[in-house]
Amino acid sequence: PRYYQDIVLNHSSDLVSEGFYNRQALENGFKNLVIELRNQGFLRARVLSSRIEYSDKKDFVTVFLMLEEGPQTQIRGLDFVGNKFFSSFELAHVTELETNSPLRLDKFEQSLEKLKTFYRRQGFLEMKLLNESEDLIQYNEKGSQARVVFQIYEGPRIRVHSLSVEGNQKTKTSVILKEADFTLGEVLTPDKIDDATARLNKLGLFSRADVHTLEEGTNLSERTLVISVTENDPGIFSFGGGMTNERNLTLRGFTGASYNNLWGTARAISLRGEIRSNVAEVKYPETEITAGYFEPFLFNTLTRGRVNLTRSEYVYQYQKEPFNFTEITVKNRVDFLTERDLSRHYKLTYKVLSLESRTDFERYGRTLPKPDDPNAKFDPTLGKGPSNTMQVATIGPQLDIDYRDNPFLPTRGTFTRMTVDYSNPNFGSSKGVEFIKGDGSFTVHTPVAPKWVWANSIHGGYLKNLSRQTDSGVPSDYAFLLGGIYSLRGFDLSNPQERVPKDGNKGFRLGETNSKLIKGTSDYYLLKTEMRFPLYGDFGGVLFYDGGAVHINGREGYDFKRPYRDSVGFGFRYNTQVGPVALDFGFKIRPEPNEAPYRFHFSIGTF
Repeated sequence: PRYYQDIVLNHSSDLVSEGFYNRQALENGFKNLVIELRNQGFLRARVLSSRIEYSDKKDFVTVFLMLEEGPQTQIRGLDFVGNKFFSSFELAHVTELETNSPLRLDKFEQSLEKLKTFYRRQGFLEMKLLNESEDLIQYNEKGSQARVVFQIYEGPRIRVHSLSVEGNQKTKTSVILKEADFTLGEVLTPDKIDDATARLNKLGLFSRADVHTLEEGTNLSERTLVISVTENDPGIFSFGGGMTNERNLTLRGFTGASYNNLWGTARAISLRGEIRSNVAEVKYPETEITAGYFEPFLFNTLTRGRVNLTRSEYVYQYQKEPFNFTEITVKNRVDFLTERDLSRHYKLTYKVLSLESRTDFERYGRTLPKPDDPNAKFDPTLGKGPSNTMQVATIGPQLDIDYRDNPFLPTRGTFTRMTVDYSNPNFGSSKGVEFIKGDGSFTVHTPVAPKWVWANSIHGGYLKNLSRQTDSGVPSDYAFLLGGIYSLRGFDLSNPQERVPKDGNKGFRLGETNSKLIKGTSDYYLLKTEMRFPLYGDFGGVLFYDGGAVHINGREGYDFKRPYRDSVGFGFRYNTQVGPVALDFGFKIRPEPNEAPYRFHFSIGTF
């Protein structure tokens, strides 16, 4: 009896599981008890009656349940009718049903799907079970034994006889056929159709891509495969602007243009420019210009190639007092990348070469008063300190494993990314710049209720200086730093006093010229968890916790008294087709005296 009591109590409702009486919930528990028994092979199990007796004070009830288990049905035979391409022995192995074992209904339902999937993966796309709705299971008079009979219509084993493309006006037919990657004579399977459809959609040229056979529903095995597409406009022009609360007020504007289908070949070019300025404090215009080229079929294969050219000038560090010290970084960078979709879920990107030339210089907005003249005023003339130029060349792979149901608004599934960068003077790096860096992340989205999603992410990385020269080090751009909406909310990545790690009360300064920072090794880890819930329509809310630490080992001599920092907070989301607009308020846990207790973050997209 205890076995049945546990099933009813744990499969009625949360209220009943806590020991409270609710008649409707108990009725649901009785139904689930019968389902569980049938899944164990007691196919004739049923509830005969139930009644309730109250205590004298009517504060307790006793539930009486009259249950008939019936016999446990055993499988006495497995029959397959209509199968020609595969033997009954092979099909029995596929279903994983065994004679002289209990007929469990849940396992039996799974066996039907396994049988259909097996046939379709062998090219029998129109296979059917003719008696699926009735007569699949034949019982003896007592119901203690059953014979399972599968009446199968295999249909033709479908092969690709010819290919046809429709709907394309700008895109060359040869481009679509190459991306779809079908071969004449090959067996057609659902996986191949899904893979081809996914690759066509990833090109970004089509709003719709559909793959089907022309002779669908016939007995023909040699068929014409039709690829139907609806094209997007290949030319895109965009511009916009905005502002953030970074350093009280930062304004930003951008413009860009791209053409994604040059001469109908799926080749693409793009140009984008951005300018921003912190008008409240720094008052220095930061700019970035990027030009790109995309090659869809590198060396006549499905491997893609990209070339990006970037020039940027931005404020790396700023110190308002006592003399408006600003460190400016100017970068020129070229990236050569290759990409390959290994499957629908696996994508490999390889950095063939990334070559970056970086120049750092200091800018002074005013000079300090002389020591012997404490009443002297600041001189507003601009000063410029010495510059430092270096080059960094890196190579390495990046692997993405994506099992999310939606890349922009995921509600379930996982996403994994692993990246390795290696730098060496033989590739073009400056003398003393030789290092290896590994970084990885894993994110899981779990639905816990309708429109409620629990998102969890863990990040970690390791960095090591490989050069033996005394003045060597890893450039600061490759150092691990935490802060901002995409890593550690509640902390400001642009402010040494507000980011992680933090060297005492001075903040984590990156050296006089920012050219070299990590002399030995560094590692980090980051944990992010948030509960996303609906508010109204496309508006939602979140509650979150972030925590992480950065460690630096070697000859630097930093004093990280609190390497692990964390925060809690809440936020709001507005869902769009390209990701949620996010407004997050992060509150530091035990903030330092010179830190702001909270930070506001704005972004499009989340982890």
